Amino acid sequence: MLRCINNRRAQAVSSEYVLVILLMLGAIAAMTVYFKRGVQALSQYCQKCYFPPHYSGIDGSDMLQTVYETRGSLYEAKDHTVVSLEIPQDSACRKDIEYALRRVNERHIFDHFGRKLWIEI
Repeated sequence: MLRCINNRRAQAVSSEYVLVILLMLGAIAAMTVYFKRGVQALSQYCQKCYFPPHYSGIDGSDMLQTVYETRGSLYEAKDHTVVSLEIPQDSACRKDIEYALRRVNERHIFDHFGRKLWIEI
């Protein structure tokens, strides 16, 4: 229910709140766009550096369905982190993912705690 505000000061304060809310919504929309662009750039980097050459032309949504939505588990120890992916033996992209995992594991990647990252199937 809306009611009329007769106090000018109250109108100014409520207008400021509306302006702040609109600015926040605009900032959230902008962050969403930049986040999507960042994810796309990260996906393109991974396609270029880790996957076989024919993956360089694959759309990000296709990568999402075939690779990034892969189920798995995470195990953290004192000196290493193991990511174990659950990919069926008969999966069409299994060999490509195995290729990418070999490339990632060859890079000797460490997290910010100094634990080595290892990815396996």
